[in-house]
Amino acid sequence: MDILARAHIIKYHNDAIKKFGRHSNEALGWKNRLNQRVRFEALIDPDKLKGHSILDVGCGTGDLLAFLNEKINACNYTGIDQIKDFIELAGEKYKAQNKVSFLLGDFWTADLTKYDYVLASGALSYRNADPNFIYKMIAHLFSLSKKAFAFNLMEKTEMKGGGLVAYNKNEILEFCKKLSSNVILKDDYLEGDFRILMNQ
Repeated sequence: MDILARAHIIKYHNDAIKKFGRHSNEALGWKNRLNQRVRFEALIDPDKLKGHSILDVGCGTGDLLAFLNEKINACNYTGIDQIKDFIELAGEKYKAQNKVSFLLGDFWTADLTKYDYVLASGALSYRNADPNFIYKMIAHLFSLSKKAFAFNLMEKTEMKGGGLVAYNKNEILEFCKKLSSNVILKDDYLEGDFRILMNQ
């Protein structure tokens, strides 16, 4: 991720933390808790994750882990985020849970191992000066997965000219099909949002 884009993301979230508090939906960039939950529900069948290793890209304060804890009770979870306050809070919330770790860093440059499943909910919608950045990120994160990579993107955004960007789902789908012969698009769960599951 280029320095300016990374600095913009960190400033956006740090400003939101100061304004709304680090426990708030707004600090994480979510419109509300329900939209976040709907995206989690659509991301992947939690039963597939049982007993497997998971990388949560842009994990924030660990809300996806909380969702998974409701559904399954056996997974090896790693979350990564570049916002220090989020990682500190997540570490505090889940310090008693086994097989859980949180990493502070940029998932583009971090030295990450491979995981059975790589998940990214809301983490890939930030604007970047490189128009091919989204494709580089998809290829990179897919390469870190042993079984599958699931992510969501916005097809519409109300923040015109802001820090978030929307994507054409068909263009993203066609690119993903170049990397995997088993790609599944889901776009019926939330208006203006879509999820892609890339199986290895």
